[in-house]
Parts: sequence; C-alpha cells; structure tokens
Amino acid sequence: TLYKENTDNSTALRFIANQCGFSSRQLLFSGTKDKRAVTLQRIACRGLEINRLDRVNRMSVSRNGIVRVGDYVECDDGLSLGDLAGNHFTIALRVVDQASADALRNGSYPLGLIEKTLATNGFVNYFGPQRFGTTSVLTSDVGRLMLKGQFKEAITAILESRCEISPEAQPMLTAFTTLPSPQCFTEALHETPAYCYAERDLLKYLAQNPNNFRNAFSSMMRTSVMMYFHAVQSWFWNEWVSRRLALKPLEAIVGDMVAVGSICDEIEEKGNEPAEKDVEEIKQETSSPSNESAHLPEIHFVTEDDVAKKKYTIFDVVMTVPGCDPKLEYPKIGGALTKESLMAEINNQGLQSLFDPMCDMAKQYHFFGTYRKIVQSLKDFKLNVKTYESPLEVLIETDLSKIKKRDTGVTASNVMAAAPSTAAQQGVAVIAEFSLPAGAYATCV
Repeated sequence: TLYKENTDNSTALRFIANQCGFSSRQLLFSGTKDKRAVTLQRIACRGLEINRLDRVNRMSVSRNGIVRVGDYVECDDGLSLGDLAGNHFTIALRVVDQASADALRNGSYPLGLIEKTLATNGFVNYFGPQRFGTTSVLTSDVGRLMLKGQFKEAITAILESRCEISPEAQPMLTAFTTLPSPQCFTEALHETPAYCYAERDLLKYLAQNPNNFRNAFSSMMRTSVMMYFHAVQSWFWNEWVSRRLALKPLEAIVGDMVAVGSICDEIEEKGNEPAEKDVEEIKQETSSPSNESAHLPEIHFVTEDDVAKKKYTIFDVVMTVPGCDPKLEYPKIGGALTKESLMAEINNQGLQSLFDPMCDMAKQYHFFGTYRKIVQSLKDFKLNVKTYESPLEVLIETDLSKIKKRDTGVTASNVMAAAPSTAAQQGVAVIAEFSLPAGAYATCV
C-alpha cells in the first residue's frame, strides 16, 4: 500500500524507485490520486525484495510531502490502469460563513435535504480541476500544443507551470528561454531542483539530443504524458456536457446516447498495458485503432418513443470523450450537438490530430476516445457536523497518525488539540464521506 500526503503520483513513484534502485516503470498502479490530499492505494512491482522498501519509510520525499509504504503481499498478478472499483473519500469542509456555522451548530442547516437531493439527482460527472492542474498553464494547454506539433512550446509551458509551483526553479526557465542552443539545455538542467523529476527528464534528454523536442517526451513517464492529451479530451467533454444539460438537465432527450452494456468511465482504461513496456512494444500492439474499438459498447440513440415511455433517465445518458477511434459515436441533438458540429469545433482549433487514428502520438499515448456518463450517483453518502477549537486542529485522523498513536501515544491531532484557543478561533466543519465509481471526481460533488 502506498500512503502519501501532499505529493502527486508520479513524484511518489519516482521517489520509491530512486530509493530502491530500479526504474519507476516497474511500478504498476490502477489510477492516480490527488496531490492535495492524504491518499492510499495499492501498488505492484515485479521481482522486488520487500526489504528494499524499508529505505522509503526512512527518507523524506520533500519539504511538505510524505510517502510511506507497507502492508506487503505477494501476488501472481500485477495491476493495470482501471483495475479498481472506485474510491472512498472522507473530506473535512471548514465552514467560514458565520450564518451557516451558526445554523450547523443549532441543527437548522438543511443537511438532510442536501443528502436527499444528491441521492435523488446525483451530480454532474465533470472531469474535476485536478485533471487540468492548478497553475495558469493548464495540462490541456500543454496537450493542445503537442497536438499542434509545437513541442518546444509545450516544454516551455511545462517549465513555466513548474515555476509557478516552485519559484526557486525560475533560473531553470530563464536558462531554457534565453540562452542559445545547446547551452540552454545543459544550463537549464543544472538549474533544475532535484525534486523536479519530469523537468529533469526532459532537459537531460535535450542536453544529450539538442532540439529533438518531439522525442524528449519519451523520457517522461508515459502515463504522465498521456494526461496532457486526456486533459484536452476532458476539456471538450466538460464543455459539451454543459451545453447538453442546458437543454434539459434532469431527463433524457431525443438524440441522447445510451450505452448498451458496461462502459469505461475512465479514459486511462483504454490503455492499460503494464507500465514497464517500452515505446516500440506499445507501437506494435497499437498499430490499429481496432484494438480500442473492442472496448467500445454498442450505442443506442434515444428516440421519441423512448422519451414518451420514459425508458431512460439522465443517469443512463453518456457523452463522447472525443478521440481518433473512427467507430466512436456522437450525439444527434439538433445542430449544435452532432458529430459534424463537434468535430468541426475541434478542427477549427487546429487540433485535427485528435481524430487521426494513424497519428504516432495516438498509438503511443492512447487518446482513442470512449464514452462517459454525464451524471453519476454517490454511495454510502454521509454528512456529519464537527466542531473544533483551533483552525490548525486535524479533523480527520489519518492511517499514519493512527500508527504513530499506536507506537508512541502521540498524534498530530493530539498536538493540535493541545494548542491554546480562544472563542473567536472556535469553528464548525462538515465531514462528508462517500464512495464514487472509478473516474469520478469528488471535487464535482
């Protein structure tokens, strides 16, 4: 089990690999978890001696991050992207509005109505903000540049995004953008902090292969590069779903699509080869989009008769995640939500490569497309009110703090609770707990 705090998946995996002395491509996982959270997930690694993992728990991944491993089990099979039933969340929402806080304290706030509404209507299954990043340079911006063949600009955008997160990396960007080639690559690499794994991979490759910007991306973890393209697909999906729901938000309408049988809600499920496969193996296995079409369900278009009989609900409706699989269907709603209009919208933005099944990037990074439900439901949804004395008080005990409490009798929450507080510091929080299927985002609930 991988336990991490304030650390993204790629950094955590690289850290584990570096500490154990092997390639991060040997680490297999079923999905990525949020950086700004405390997360747990299963990780698999072929041919690893367990005692080599001890070093991970003795070292620090970063100034503010934590990575720990444990609960080891030997298995016959590894993991692939999409091999998970879903995710369970426990989230503390600190209430800053005084009127709402008072209502929560005296029990007049309509938590029961919120629970009932979400249970009945579900929530829009948008790709959440984590999909697009937290800086002014969105991951979809990088993907757009790559689809347009502007690979140097894409790398510049990646470095700019890193500098927003880590201002101390600014000399890296300055060297890359101002010095002549090939000096700019070696000098930028020299200025790159050690914890900037992806940026170092790119610059190290360019220092050895000056100006080969296209192939520089092959030096990064393949799943990380996939996210740039998937973010572009996700951006269009969110946009199209907003337009669709503006027409009739709670019911299926004529021209909507319904998947016959199960569907893949997560784009990453479309490319689930073991992470250690190299690029040539991937290209050989994905020389035709027919491999991906096998994953697509049959699509039924909602008819007037279906609507009259109320055969389908909004929970049955799917929207196309655009991609280059020629067998993908698109809705047939008026003139604004049809295959022709939606493809023209993408082409007008210079992103024709998104539809090209023979594009090398499609074969390597799997943006073939799929379908995704436009509304999802929650399971095991609970809301509880909790008061706290200090704004620094830990409201949810983590697995790591439980282990520390067991071993030492002291936890972070014990320390915070002991801090002096005043009446003005006392607050109220809502603890939300629920489960979501794979690919759904808690930030959209």
